[in-house]
Amino acid sequence: MSIDFQRHADAIYAALGRPATWLPHTGPPKAVSLVRSSAAELLSIRGLDFVGEGDIWHVRVSEAPEPKQGDHFELDDGRLIQVQAPPRLHGRRDLQWYLDCHVVESVV
Repeated sequence: MSIDFQRHADAIYAALGRPATWLPHTGPPKAVSLVRSSAAELLSIRGLDFVGEGDIWHVRVSEAPEPKQGDHFELDDGRLIQVQAPPRLHGRRDLQWYLDCHVVESVV
C-alpha cells in the first residue's frame, strides 16, 4: 500500500496553515502557508537532550524551495517573523522546512 505523503501534508496545511508572505533576501515576495509547531524544541548536544524554547514554524518546500537564515515572513495578522537559524528539512520525505523564528515587529 502506498501512502501519498504530499496529499496528507496538503491536508494539514489546509486545516492548520496560516496565510503569510515569504520575504526572501533575493527574489520577489511569495504567498505561502505556515504551520506553527510546539514552542518546545528538543536539542541534542554531545549526547545530552535539552528542551529549548523557540517559535517554530513549518513551510512546505513546494512553496518556499530555499528559505535562508535572515529571511522574513509576514503573517496574516501583520506580525513580521525572522528566521533565526539555518532552516532544516523536516520529516522523511523532505516535504517541509523546520524554521526557528522570532517576531521582529508588527507591521500593522
